[in-house]
Amino acid sequence: MTVALVPRVDLSHFQSDDPAERAAFVETLGRGLTEIGFVVVGGHGLESALTSRAYELFAEFFALPEAEK
Repeated sequence: MTVALVPRVDLSHFQSDDPAERAAFVETLGRGLTEIGFVVVGGHGLESALTSRAYELFAEFFALPEAEK
């Protein structure tokens, strides 16, 4: 079995003045969403405390009993 790595994209590449850099961003994003269904997004400007709290809340939610979700 082959394990696919989740692609990483950086939003600053999409905002670049370089058309090749923007095209590579779009290609990686599209491939990740089409082939895997996920991408890791960086360069979004969100503080790490906010993303850490979001992960804590996700974990709390998924730990709930199925009937409660």
